[in-house]
Amino acid sequence: MHRILIAAVAAMLATPASADQRIVISKGVPIARVSYSGLDLRSADGRRHMARRIRVAAEQLCVGAFFETEAGRNGCYVAAVTSGLNQMNALAGL
Repeated sequence: MHRILIAAVAAMLATPASADQRIVISKGVPIARVSYSGLDLRSADGRRHMARRIRVAAEQLCVGAFFETEAGRNGCYVAAVTSGLNQMNALAGL
């Protein structure tokens, strides 16, 4: 299945995700694997759906993490979404 990996900060812990998104720990870093199966990333509609999947996975990855500050959670979310969108755009040839 086609997937985009979203890596976050090593100190985070993950929470269970939906069937479309899986969160695993690799070398101490939580990673969300987000499927783009069934989406045409060359189309604006396909990218819009994928971006939504990426944001949901980033929320699950970062909200489930234990941070002492809101800034830490926000930084995690921004980094995860940015990584996922960059990977999506590369796959789409953008």
